Amino acid sequence: MKFKRGYLIYSTSNIMPKLSFVLVTAGNDIGLSVKSCLKTIQKLYNREGLEEIIIVTRESDIQKCRNIIKQFLGANFRKFIRIMNEKKVMQRKDLFTYRYQMGLKLAIAKHVKTKWYMTLDSDLYLTKKIGYGELIDEEGRAHINYEPTSCHAGWWKNASKVIKTKVEGRGMGVTPSILNRDVVLKLIKKHNIHDALNQVATEYTLYWLYLIANYDKNEYYCIGERPVYSMCVWTNKQFSKRSLEEHIKAQFNSENTMFTLIQSTCNVNSQKLISLVNKYSDIEKNKQYE
Repeated sequence: MKFKRGYLIYSTSNIMPKLSFVLVTAGNDIGLSVKSCLKTIQKLYNREGLEEIIIVTRESDIQKCRNIIKQFLGANFRKFIRIMNEKKVMQRKDLFTYRYQMGLKLAIAKHVKTKWYMTLDSDLYLTKKIGYGELIDEEGRAHINYEPTSCHAGWWKNASKVIKTKVEGRGMGVTPSILNRDVVLKLIKKHNIHDALNQVATEYTLYWLYLIANYDKNEYYCIGERPVYSMCVWTNKQFSKRSLEEHIKAQFNSENTMFTLIQSTCNVNSQKLISLVNKYSDIEKNKQYE
Protein backbone atom coordinates (compact mmCIF):
# COMPACT_ATOMS: atom_id res chain seq x y z
CA MET A 1 0.00 0.00 0.00
CA LYS A 2 1.01 3.60 -0.56
CA PHE A 3 -0.01 6.62 1.44
CA LYS A 4 -0.72 10.15 0.33
CA ARG A 5 -1.95 12.80 2.74
CA GLY A 6 -5.67 12.30 3.18
CA TYR A 7 -5.87 9.33 0.86
CA LEU A 8 -5.00 5.66 1.11
CA ILE A 9 -4.22 3.93 -2.18
CA TYR A 10 -4.55 0.15 -2.30
CA SER A 11 -2.45 -1.76 -4.78
CA THR A 12 -4.87 -4.73 -4.75
CA SER A 13 -8.25 -3.12 -4.17
CA ASN A 14 -10.13 0.05 -5.00
CA ILE A 15 -12.18 -0.21 -1.80
CA MET A 16 -11.13 2.08 1.02
CA PRO A 17 -11.98 0.87 4.55
CA LYS A 18 -14.05 3.27 6.62
CA LEU A 19 -13.93 4.80 10.07
CA SER A 20 -16.76 6.05 12.26
CA PHE A 21 -16.60 9.12 14.49
CA VAL A 22 -18.57 9.35 17.74
CA LEU A 23 -19.30 12.74 19.31
CA VAL A 24 -21.01 13.02 22.70
CA THR A 25 -22.35 16.53 23.24
CA ALA A 26 -25.20 18.46 24.85
CA GLY A 27 -26.54 21.90 25.68
CA ASN A 28 -24.28 24.86 25.02
CA ASP A 29 -21.51 22.57 23.75
CA ILE A 30 -23.50 21.70 20.63
CA GLY A 31 -22.64 24.97 18.90
CA LEU A 32 -18.90 24.48 19.39
CA SER A 33 -19.22 20.81 18.40
CA VAL A 34 -20.74 21.70 15.04
CA LYS A 35 -19.08 25.02 14.18
CA SER A 36 -15.54 23.94 15.10
CA CYS A 37 -15.16 20.17 15.53
CA LEU A 38 -17.47 18.90 12.79
CA LYS A 39 -16.80 21.88 10.52
CA THR A 40 -13.09 21.07 10.38
CA ILE A 41 -13.82 17.40 9.72
CA GLN A 42 -16.14 18.46 6.90
CA LYS A 43 -13.35 20.54 5.36
CA LEU A 44 -10.34 18.30 5.95
CA TYR A 45 -11.25 14.62 6.37
CA ASN A 46 -11.37 12.44 3.25
CA ARG A 47 -14.96 11.21 3.12
CA GLU A 48 -14.07 8.13 1.12
CA GLY A 49 -12.79 6.76 4.43
CA LEU A 50 -15.82 7.90 6.44
CA GLU A 51 -18.69 5.60 7.36
CA GLU A 52 -20.66 8.00 9.56
CA ILE A 53 -20.55 10.46 12.42
CA ILE A 54 -22.75 9.44 15.33
CA ILE A 55 -23.79 12.33 17.57
CA VAL A 56 -25.08 11.23 20.96
CA THR A 57 -27.08 13.85 22.81
CA ARG A 58 -29.98 14.40 25.18
CA GLU A 59 -33.48 13.92 23.83
CA SER A 60 -34.25 17.57 24.62
CA ASP A 61 -31.27 18.67 22.50
CA ILE A 62 -31.93 16.61 19.36
CA GLN A 63 -33.86 19.31 17.52
CA LYS A 64 -31.34 21.99 18.52
CA CYS A 65 -28.61 19.77 17.18
CA ARG A 66 -30.44 19.27 13.89
CA ASN A 67 -31.01 23.00 13.49
CA ILE A 68 -27.37 23.97 14.04
CA ILE A 69 -26.14 21.18 11.77
CA LYS A 70 -28.49 22.32 9.00
CA GLN A 71 -27.33 25.91 9.37
CA PHE A 72 -23.57 25.34 9.46
CA LEU A 73 -22.80 22.08 7.63
CA GLY A 74 -23.24 21.27 3.96
CA ALA A 75 -25.91 18.93 2.65
CA ASN A 76 -23.41 16.43 1.25
CA PHE A 77 -21.69 16.19 4.63
CA ARG A 78 -24.91 16.04 6.64
CA LYS A 79 -25.80 12.70 5.07
CA PHE A 80 -22.96 11.12 7.08
CA ILE A 81 -24.44 12.29 10.40
CA ARG A 82 -26.69 10.17 12.62
CA ILE A 83 -28.09 11.72 15.80
CA MET A 84 -28.96 9.38 18.66
CA ASN A 85 -30.86 9.88 21.90
CA GLU A 86 -28.40 9.14 24.69
CA LYS A 87 -31.00 7.10 26.58
CA LYS A 88 -31.16 4.65 23.68
CA VAL A 89 -27.41 4.18 23.94
CA MET A 90 -27.09 3.82 27.72
CA GLN A 91 -29.25 4.58 30.75
CA ARG A 92 -27.75 7.19 33.03
CA LYS A 93 -28.94 5.86 36.41
CA ASP A 94 -26.74 7.43 39.10
CA LEU A 95 -23.79 8.59 36.98
CA PHE A 96 -22.65 12.21 37.05
CA THR A 97 -22.80 13.94 33.65
CA TYR A 98 -19.06 13.69 32.96
CA ARG A 99 -18.94 9.98 33.79
CA TYR A 100 -22.16 9.31 31.89
CA GLN A 101 -20.54 10.79 28.77
CA MET A 102 -17.60 8.43 29.27
CA GLY A 103 -19.98 5.51 29.45
CA LEU A 104 -21.72 6.60 26.26
CA LYS A 105 -18.39 6.45 24.39
CA LEU A 106 -18.21 2.74 25.22
CA ALA A 107 -21.89 1.80 25.01
CA ILE A 108 -22.13 3.30 21.51
CA ALA A 109 -20.09 0.34 20.22
CA LYS A 110 -23.38 -1.58 19.95
CA HIS A 111 -24.45 0.87 17.25
CA VAL A 112 -21.15 1.30 15.37
CA LYS A 113 -20.90 -0.42 11.98
CA THR A 114 -17.12 -0.24 11.49
CA LYS A 115 -14.19 -2.13 13.00
CA TRP A 116 -12.73 1.08 14.43
CA TYR A 117 -14.39 4.21 15.76
CA MET A 118 -12.89 7.44 17.02
CA THR A 119 -14.26 9.32 20.01
CA LEU A 120 -14.57 13.10 19.82
CA ASP A 121 -15.25 15.92 22.29
CA SER A 122 -16.81 19.28 21.55
CA ASP A 123 -13.59 21.25 21.93
CA LEU A 124 -11.56 19.15 19.47
CA TYR A 125 -10.80 20.21 15.92
CA LEU A 126 -8.87 18.81 12.98
CA THR A 127 -5.87 20.76 11.64
CA LYS A 128 -4.69 18.74 8.63
CA LYS A 129 -6.02 17.10 5.50
CA ILE A 130 -6.14 13.47 6.54
CA GLY A 131 -8.06 10.29 5.83
CA TYR A 132 -8.33 6.72 7.01
CA GLY A 133 -4.68 6.06 6.17
CA GLU A 134 -3.42 8.64 8.65
CA LEU A 135 -5.39 7.07 11.51
CA ILE A 136 -5.15 3.35 10.70
CA ASP A 137 -1.88 1.96 9.32
CA GLU A 138 -1.41 -0.41 6.38
CA GLU A 139 -1.51 -3.40 8.73
CA GLY A 140 -4.91 -2.38 10.08
CA ARG A 141 -3.60 -1.05 13.39
CA ALA A 142 -4.78 2.23 14.90
CA HIS A 143 -2.53 5.13 15.84
CA ILE A 144 -2.49 6.11 19.48
CA ASN A 145 -1.23 8.69 21.95
CA TYR A 146 0.88 6.46 24.19
CA GLU A 147 1.38 8.42 27.39
CA PRO A 148 2.74 7.93 30.93
CA THR A 149 0.08 6.44 33.19
CA SER A 150 1.51 8.53 36.02
CA CYS A 151 -0.31 11.54 34.52
CA HIS A 152 -3.61 10.20 35.85
CA ALA A 153 -2.39 7.54 38.25
CA GLY A 154 -5.63 7.46 40.26
CA TRP A 155 -7.78 6.71 37.23
CA TRP A 156 -5.47 3.92 36.12
CA LYS A 157 -5.35 2.44 39.61
CA ASN A 158 -9.14 2.44 39.88
CA ALA A 159 -9.53 0.87 36.44
CA SER A 160 -7.01 -1.83 37.34
CA LYS A 161 -9.19 -2.86 40.28
CA VAL A 162 -12.11 -3.39 37.89
CA ILE A 163 -10.18 -5.22 35.16
CA LYS A 164 -7.93 -6.99 37.70
CA THR A 165 -4.70 -6.42 35.84
CA LYS A 166 -1.52 -4.44 36.44
CA VAL A 167 -1.00 -0.92 35.15
CA GLU A 168 1.99 -0.51 32.83
CA GLY A 169 4.19 2.57 32.69
CA ARG A 170 2.45 3.90 29.58
CA GLY A 171 -1.05 3.60 28.20
CA MET A 172 -3.71 5.13 25.94
CA GLY A 173 -4.25 8.87 26.12
CA VAL A 174 -7.51 10.77 26.51
CA THR A 175 -10.12 11.58 23.85
CA PRO A 176 -9.68 11.59 20.89
CA SER A 177 -9.08 7.84 21.01
CA ILE A 178 -9.50 5.24 18.29
CA LEU A 179 -11.31 2.25 19.78
CA ASN A 180 -11.78 -1.25 18.41
CA ARG A 181 -15.50 -1.98 18.36
CA ASP A 182 -15.21 -5.70 19.09
CA VAL A 183 -12.88 -5.16 22.06
CA VAL A 184 -15.29 -2.59 23.50
CA LEU A 185 -18.24 -4.95 23.05
CA LYS A 186 -16.44 -7.69 24.98
CA LEU A 187 -15.43 -5.20 27.68
CA ILE A 188 -18.98 -3.98 28.31
CA LYS A 189 -20.35 -7.51 28.18
CA LYS A 190 -17.95 -8.71 30.89
CA HIS A 191 -17.92 -5.65 33.15
CA ASN A 192 -20.64 -3.41 34.59
CA ILE A 193 -19.66 -0.05 33.13
CA HIS A 194 -21.92 1.94 35.47
CA ASP A 195 -20.19 0.49 38.52
CA ALA A 196 -16.74 0.83 36.97
CA LEU A 197 -17.19 4.50 36.14
CA ASN A 198 -18.61 5.19 39.59
CA GLN A 199 -15.32 3.87 40.97
CA VAL A 200 -13.66 6.86 39.27
CA ALA A 201 -12.17 4.99 36.36
CA THR A 202 -12.43 6.42 32.83
CA GLU A 203 -13.58 4.93 29.55
CA TYR A 204 -10.09 4.85 28.05
CA THR A 205 -8.35 3.41 31.15
CA LEU A 206 -10.93 0.62 31.31
CA TYR A 207 -10.65 -0.06 27.60
CA TRP A 208 -6.85 -0.08 27.51
CA LEU A 209 -6.41 -2.32 30.55
CA TYR A 210 -9.01 -4.74 29.22
CA LEU A 211 -7.20 -4.83 25.88
CA ILE A 212 -3.71 -5.46 27.27
CA ALA A 213 -5.08 -8.09 29.68
CA ASN A 214 -6.66 -10.08 26.85
CA TYR A 215 -4.83 -9.22 23.62
CA ASP A 216 -1.45 -8.26 22.20
CA LYS A 217 -1.57 -4.47 22.06
CA ASN A 218 0.92 -4.40 19.18
CA GLU A 219 -1.54 -6.28 16.98
CA TYR A 220 -4.12 -3.55 17.51
CA TYR A 221 -2.06 -0.37 17.78
CA CYS A 222 1.05 1.04 16.09
CA ILE A 223 2.59 2.49 19.21
CA GLY A 224 4.87 5.51 19.09
CA GLU A 225 4.55 6.16 15.36
CA ARG A 226 2.05 9.01 15.05
CA PRO A 227 0.07 10.78 17.78
CA VAL A 228 -3.61 11.34 17.11
CA TYR A 229 -3.58 14.65 18.98
CA SER A 230 -0.88 17.14 19.96
CA MET A 231 -0.20 20.85 20.60
CA CYS A 232 -3.21 20.96 22.94
CA VAL A 233 -3.93 23.88 25.25
CA TRP A 234 -5.08 22.42 28.56
CA THR A 235 -4.93 25.38 30.96
CA ASN A 236 -5.13 29.17 31.01
CA LYS A 237 -1.46 29.28 32.06
CA GLN A 238 -0.51 28.40 28.50
CA PHE A 239 -1.79 31.79 27.36
CA SER A 240 0.92 33.59 29.34
CA LYS A 241 3.37 33.35 26.41
CA ARG A 242 1.02 32.97 23.44
CA SER A 243 -2.29 34.54 22.53
CA LEU A 244 -5.29 32.48 21.42
CA GLU A 245 -4.56 33.15 17.76
CA GLU A 246 -0.87 32.35 18.16
CA HIS A 247 -1.76 28.98 19.69
CA ILE A 248 -4.24 28.14 16.94
CA LYS A 249 -1.89 29.25 14.17
CA ALA A 250 0.89 27.08 15.66
CA GLN A 251 -1.46 24.10 15.88
CA PHE A 252 -2.36 24.36 12.21
CA ASN A 253 1.25 24.99 11.16
CA SER A 254 2.63 22.01 13.08
CA GLU A 255 3.41 19.26 10.57
CA ASN A 256 2.79 16.47 13.09
CA THR A 257 -0.49 17.74 14.53
CA MET A 258 -3.75 16.16 13.37
CA PHE A 259 -6.36 16.72 16.08
CA THR A 260 -5.92 19.31 18.79
CA LEU A 261 -7.95 21.47 21.16
CA ILE A 262 -8.27 24.49 23.36
CA GLN A 263 -9.68 22.92 26.53
CA SER A 264 -13.26 24.01 27.07
CA THR A 265 -12.46 24.96 30.68
CA CYS A 266 -10.04 27.65 29.47
CA ASN A 267 -11.34 31.17 29.70
CA VAL A 268 -11.60 31.98 25.98
CA ASN A 269 -14.30 33.59 23.90
CA SER A 270 -15.97 30.71 22.03
CA GLN A 271 -17.00 32.84 19.05
CA LYS A 272 -13.45 34.12 18.61
CA LEU A 273 -12.18 30.55 18.92
CA ILE A 274 -14.60 29.32 16.26
CA SER A 275 -13.69 32.19 13.96
CA LEU A 276 -9.95 31.49 14.24
CA VAL A 277 -10.33 27.73 13.80
CA ASN A 278 -12.35 28.32 10.66
CA LYS A 279 -9.84 30.87 9.38
CA TYR A 280 -6.91 28.48 9.65
CA SER A 281 -8.84 25.41 8.53
CA ASP A 282 -9.77 27.27 5.35
CA ILE A 283 -6.06 27.91 4.75
CA GLU A 284 -5.29 24.21 5.30
CA LYS A 285 -8.16 23.16 3.04
CA ASN A 286 -6.68 25.13 0.15
CA LYS A 287 -3.16 23.72 0.50
CA GLN A 288 -1.91 21.35 -2.17
CA TYR A 289 -0.05 18.21 -1.06
CA GLU A 290 1.95 15.73 -3.10
